[in-house]
Amino acid sequence: MINIRKYFYSFTVVFVLLTFAWFVALELTKQRIQLEAENKINNFKSQQTPFIWNFESFTGDVVEPYQKYWQQLDSSHYIKANKGQNPQLSLNFSSEVINTSHHSILQIDSTNLLQGTVKIQFKTELDDDYFYYSSDIKLAGKQQVIDLQQSWQGISDKNSHTVKAPWGTSAQKVSSLVLYFNNPDTDLVIESISMPYAFEYRNIEIHEINCLGEIQTEYSPSLLQVNIFVLQAACWLPSTYMWLKQQVQQNYPESILSIAQVGLWPQTYVHKVNKSYTNILLINTALYVFIVLVILAVTVLTGQYSTKVDKSEGDQRWTIKRLLLIGGKKAISPYHVLLNYAFVLTPSFIIFTYLAFLKFPDSTTFKLLPMYFVWALFQQFILAYVLAEKIFFSHLHNRLLSSVLAALVFAIIHMPSVTLMLATFVAGSFWAYSWLLFKRFIPLAISHAVLALMFYYVVSDGFLYSAKVLHWFWT
Repeated sequence: MINIRKYFYSFTVVFVLLTFAWFVALELTKQRIQLEAENKINNFKSQQTPFIWNFESFTGDVVEPYQKYWQQLDSSHYIKANKGQNPQLSLNFSSEVINTSHHSILQIDSTNLLQGTVKIQFKTELDDDYFYYSSDIKLAGKQQVIDLQQSWQGISDKNSHTVKAPWGTSAQKVSSLVLYFNNPDTDLVIESISMPYAFEYRNIEIHEINCLGEIQTEYSPSLLQVNIFVLQAACWLPSTYMWLKQQVQQNYPESILSIAQVGLWPQTYVHKVNKSYTNILLINTALYVFIVLVILAVTVLTGQYSTKVDKSEGDQRWTIKRLLLIGGKKAISPYHVLLNYAFVLTPSFIIFTYLAFLKFPDSTTFKLLPMYFVWALFQQFILAYVLAEKIFFSHLHNRLLSSVLAALVFAIIHMPSVTLMLATFVAGSFWAYSWLLFKRFIPLAISHAVLALMFYYVVSDGFLYSAKVLHWFWT
């Protein structure tokens, strides 16, 4: 006889945990967005540029392919290149971009007298076809101030065409900056490189924005100003906040997304672009602690209905062949294998057809299918075999509850993307239940790989935010 009370209690706990996970994901995302906003505002107020490379961390400030040219001096943050090496230095932007109208000079500080020349190369976008170069700049003195407001020579990646690109106008964004030194007659020692602000704090403009990314103020933002976009409304999804942040920074480089009426619990500091935001570790820690607490809660829930394991099915030891081809028990008839594929792939095909109706796939949608199929096999092993069968079903001896609890853990691991949490909970329940019925990985991996790639293709970043999970969601 079905224990209705047990089902009601279990599903109520699952619903409460998922709802609470949504609340936690939302609050942590708001904290992450507002922490970055306050840090950047502190930079503007104190006139402290985040684009400063003072070599506190050699591996953080010097991009890896260029580390061979340099050595960090003992007991100091300076870097040194021996004479005759013609060293190169790529400045680490940590995925951010420079608004060229905000920075008009590049400053190089040294403990020694600078000699030789330097040529600078930048790209406006990492996927742009052009590299832009300055002329050779003569180095002299211990501090070199280079005027960036010059006409740069743009050369296509195939050297087939050249253009002129004045700094601050046509080259509004800069996503990478490389310095080519020619200094054969003396050692080169660099204390710091920086790009200070070209304006004061009063140049900031405030704009209201809604959850759709629509600007509510009467006047349009200017690329020549620092724009702070204040979100007044409460959006429902954490991915909405991250999408809005991405949009304002893409359209107005070095802009800031701020959220009204958010009280920060981490402490704010000035920001250095190639160093993690101070106290972001605190937010990440809160996320992982919550995930651990949910898993412990599910473990307690499982323990309340623990029963003796039924060992009548014989030897449960597994091999790769057994798991992939035969499953966790003895071989079944071809009829049951066919039934297994039909049971899994029929609803998968229906969902695929619906998603294709919303947005028909193109030639690039499934280019990663072989690789993702392998990744799906691994995830199904964790979801179906480890969680559903070995952890939950071995205690509960109930396929439905075991599947739902395994899917709950699977969904929680996809925090703080609520869209992914809901999708993986629903799909994970079905996949785990299918495993407990038939114990075949191949149809599960096919369903997982195809639907996941289609899901990523159809669902916009406003809901999904590039399918990032855990602390990568906030990068």
